Amino acid sequence: MLSIERILVNKDWATVLFVLAIAVIALNKTVFSIRFNEFIKLGYSDKYNKVYKDTNNLLSWFTISMFVIQLISFSFFILLMLSYFNYTKIDNYITYIQIVTFLFVFILSKFLIEKIIGTAINSESLVDQFNLIKVNYRAFLGL
Repeated sequence: MLSIERILVNKDWATVLFVLAIAVIALNKTVFSIRFNEFIKLGYSDKYNKVYKDTNNLLSWFTISMFVIQLISFSFFILLMLSYFNYTKIDNYITYIQIVTFLFVFILSKFLIEKIIGTAINSESLVDQFNLIKVNYRAFLGL
């Protein structure tokens, strides 16, 4: 009988990214357990936005790590759509890096433009609250 050797090492970059994203989610659930449990309820309850409405939460480690997960998942979704319409291959990691970079710059520039407009019309606190709520819901969709 002929034996076939199985290769168990996976060098797929998408698998590594998803394992990294799941590890960040697990780390968030462990380190910020109460906040994470409230965050998961964001789809049907507004309690998370009411409890964590301070604009300093916009730059907390929890929000930043959820933003990273959002970038990973949205970028992979865009890559899937591009490959479905035959604009690129699904395993093209260079295109994925370009999509991540574009999304990061796009979201950051939108944020900064809104901050500038908020400062110009003297409503910085309202714009900060609006940005915090947007970041929360986008991160929730990114899960």
